[in-house]
Amino acid sequence: MEVREETERDSRTEQTYTQENSADTDQLYRIMVERSFAGVYIVQDGVFRYLNVNAADYAGYTPAELIGSKANIIVHPEDRASVKTNALAMLRNKRNAPYEFRIVAKDGQVRWILETVAFIMYHGRLAILGNSINITARKQKEWELREKTAELERFTFAISHDLKCPLATIKTFMEYLEQDITGADAGRISQDLLYVNTALDKMMRLLDELLEMSRADSIVNPPVQITLMQLAEDALNTVAGRIAARKVNVQIAGGARTLYGDRSRLAQIWQNLVDNAVKFMGNQPSPHIEIGAEENGPDTVFFVRDNGIGVVPQDQKKIFGMFEKLDPKSGGTGMGLAIIKRIVNMQRGRIWLESDGTGQGTCFRFTLPDAVNYERSH
Repeated sequence: MEVREETERDSRTEQTYTQENSADTDQLYRIMVERSFAGVYIVQDGVFRYLNVNAADYAGYTPAELIGSKANIIVHPEDRASVKTNALAMLRNKRNAPYEFRIVAKDGQVRWILETVAFIMYHGRLAILGNSINITARKQKEWELREKTAELERFTFAISHDLKCPLATIKTFMEYLEQDITGADAGRISQDLLYVNTALDKMMRLLDELLEMSRADSIVNPPVQITLMQLAEDALNTVAGRIAARKVNVQIAGGARTLYGDRSRLAQIWQNLVDNAVKFMGNQPSPHIEIGAEENGPDTVFFVRDNGIGVVPQDQKKIFGMFEKLDPKSGGTGMGLAIIKRIVNMQRGRIWLESDGTGQGTCFRFTLPDAVNYERSH
């Protein structure tokens, strides 16, 4: 009798221990899931049944806002079909391969997710257990790398082409020069040398521009406080001869705006844009350039506006590319705007142009967040 009572007591103790241990394990798993760096969720019948904080936060929601909602509500419309196809394929093939797709966050931003899923029984019915990671930053770096690779390929092709042309000219006229020296033809010798020197000058300009391009991402001088007026005056002094010859009227507005940065680097922006505006003024009888700045929400937008020949829509997209020259007969190497873009990018800004087309003038606009908010960011 005593043995049976002791056995029953041991059995009850073991059962209690097992239940307590199971409860502890469940609690442990719940803590692990809730505090996981990954997003964990359960979808059943296409509806969110559970999400941890990270899974909801990837899309800018709280778990409570999404539980009970259709799961595809946050999936990018263009990716919904592929997400469904991947899920069905994994269910059919019993394998769990990670796949990428986009979601649209509550604020409208698009983010990239790397996801793996498993099929589980949840409350007695089939459900999807998802594990996701936000890979938006990684995707951004991939896009930047692809763009830089493509830019390098374009650069290699363009520099090869632009250097070959003057070299071919030099080679040809050196051969002519040899013949003309033998024939003692002074006129032809002089002409041959002119073509050779012109080709050499073009190569030197190109190499100087390449050197300038390579330096555009670096800071040459320590940052100083400088006003828009000072930068504009630097630009006008540099291009004074061309401005005077063309009798261009220049106005500066908002010159008191203060910037911080490498004065020579910042000055390059205005110098190049003013020079570009004068160069492409065309036959405008009253040439005019306006330099200024205006507030657009949290941003300060600088601009250089002219009433010159304008830019047709098909050329507006490529104008900031290296070696791009809208007028093949114009001087320069076609790298000026590409250098400007690099300097603007270095200030975490952006640059764009506005033009209604031929004869309608052009307005270059750009932002320089680091130069405007220097004290706040340092």
